[in-house]
Amino acid sequence: MSFAIVPGNDAPRGRALVEAILSGAGKPIPHQPGRRGWGALRRVAVPGLGRRWAAACDLPEPVLFARRYGVRDTYAGAGLELSILHLGLWLLAWPVRVGLPATLAPAAGPLGWLADRLRPFGTDRGGLRIDLEGKEPDGRRVWSLLAEGGDGPFVPAMPAAALVRKLARGDLAQRGAMACLDLLSLGEIEAEWQRANLRIAAGWGETGQGYRPSLYRRVLGADYGRLGPAGQKLHGGGCLRWAGRCSVVGPATRVGRLIAGLFSLPPAGVDVPIAVEFLTHDGRETWLRRVGGRTMRSLQYIGARRPSGWLVEQFGPFAFDLAVTVDAESCLHLAISGMRLMGLPLPKAVWPIIAAHESDGHGSEVHGRFQFDVSIGLPMVGRLVRYSGFLTDR
Repeated sequence: MSFAIVPGNDAPRGRALVEAILSGAGKPIPHQPGRRGWGALRRVAVPGLGRRWAAACDLPEPVLFARRYGVRDTYAGAGLELSILHLGLWLLAWPVRVGLPATLAPAAGPLGWLADRLRPFGTDRGGLRIDLEGKEPDGRRVWSLLAEGGDGPFVPAMPAAALVRKLARGDLAQRGAMACLDLLSLGEIEAEWQRANLRIAAGWGETGQGYRPSLYRRVLGADYGRLGPAGQKLHGGGCLRWAGRCSVVGPATRVGRLIAGLFSLPPAGVDVPIAVEFLTHDGRETWLRRVGGRTMRSLQYIGARRPSGWLVEQFGPFAFDLAVTVDAESCLHLAISGMRLMGLPLPKAVWPIIAAHESDGHGSEVHGRFQFDVSIGLPMVGRLVRYSGFLTDR
């Protein structure tokens, strides 16, 4: 069994935390023969984060797992998002191995100052990965967690919150100081971060396809429950293909027609078939919209350092920040809040004019069916496309 915690570079780190890390760097780790603090480097792949460095740390889990389950081949590690910080600390730990110096703890001040200067070069996205090796038929399994929007530091508090809730209900008979193994289920812990509306997803597998809750649940938080049944089903990450009919109004100008063609926007038509496929990977969603013989492909995800309730939708090199809201009638609205080209922000004067609404057809003859109305235009160019209609999962 091996696990590694890889927080984002934005995660808060006070003087005490820096001293704790430095005090163990280069020193032998009890109950992990042959390993030293911040040694035994590994590359850890967490879906949604990519590959990050990890190093062995003096954590209690190896001892607890050996006592409780007889698992003795354990790797417990942690990592820093920026390679310059992670590998730099690994190098600084080498002299400690021979006692020169005896500890790096006195360097907490200057090293902490340096790490703070490099904070803008990282992100607010972290996670962890657990690899389990077992006998057949289970064999090898991987469980990962992805925390975005700076919500990673709340993860350690979730088991405590679940435990307090369980004690308050009277569902736990054990009392006293003890390791909290077997006191909680994974589902109970996951329920806490969903209850707290944290942008955290977790699941089994190496691709992130099994991450739950879904992207829109994480983006909307408590507001997700205000969506109608059809909206919740479409954005819940279950059915991978929806189909229906729509009407398309084309560009208003010649320039608009040229731009619409470049971006494969659908041609004008009445009552044309539409199909939307959803592919989940790394905690992100790829949307494939097929309308009138054309395919629009976009990638949706939670952007780095973006406020709660924001979503990023990317079409090729263009990325759009979208504020996602739900009104009193359970309609979902998307409003543009920013735009970038290959990562570079663009002035508001060139942002497209987007109006996107989703509902369950409240108050109409198609109530209960997923309805959409999307309009896209450009300043001084006018409408590029407007398409509206319905989708079902049948």
